[in-house]
Parts: sequence; structure tokens; C-alpha cells
Amino acid sequence: MAGYNSDVKSWCWGLGLLLLIGCSSTRAKAEGKRVLVEIGMTGRDVVDRIGQPARVFPVARAPEVADQTIEVWAYILKAPADLGDAAEFVLAAGTLVVIAVATKGNDTHGIGGFGQTNKGRCTFWVGFGPDGRVRGLTDVDVVR
Repeated sequence: MAGYNSDVKSWCWGLGLLLLIGCSSTRAKAEGKRVLVEIGMTGRDVVDRIGQPARVFPVARAPEVADQTIEVWAYILKAPADLGDAAEFVLAAGTLVVIAVATKGNDTHGIGGFGQTNKGRCTFWVGFGPDGRVRGLTDVDVVR
């Protein structure tokens, strides 16, 4: 009986660790990166602190505006897979097997609707002026 109790404890610890690893907040990570960027930093400073941007967009200059944003960097963080995604996958796979067995493989119309759902991503934007320094940055936005 003592061995059984030890095995249950081991399984509980393992499951608990999986839940902790998989339940990290993407928004919190994005906010953590965003707060490291300060107005007036150079592009090199930004890259050193939070890494390369996912995308870089040049902004067309307006001749009548002397001090304007000329480049925007987009930082995009995707939500990582977690234990809920694994459970969703197992449930969808089991459903596919049940459909295949129940219809003897003849009904495949509903199969295309199964798959992982898009959990979204968190983005924020950093704008640079003609002097190569940060002019502004946006709040973290969750896009689904």
C-alpha cells in the first residue's frame, strides 16, 4: 500500500508541473518586454533588451513634418501550447475515430472542421524617429 501512495504522489507532482509549465501568460510576457522599452532608446538598445522584432515597417515621410515616426517595429508573441491543447487534441482524435467507426469510413464531411483553435497572439509596436530613437510605443493588444 505504501508503494501505491508514492506512485500517486509522483503522478500528482508530474501533473502539477505540466500545468505550471503550460499555463504561462503570453500577455504577461509581452507586458514584461514592453516595459523594458523607454522613450529615447536607440534601436540597438531595444534589440539588446527585448530581441529582434517580428516585423519592421517603414513609414513614408511627409515633407512638411520635421519630426515624425519613420519606422515601426512590431513585436508579436504567440500563445504557447498547454495541457488544455493536448486534451483538446485527444478529444478531437477520439471523436474522429468514433465518426470513422460509426460511419464505416463513408462520411468524411465533418472531418475538416477538427483541429487546434487559434489561441491568439499579443502584439505591441515601437515607433522610431529620424534620429533612430524610440518616439513611442503602443499598449499590448491581444489579437485572436
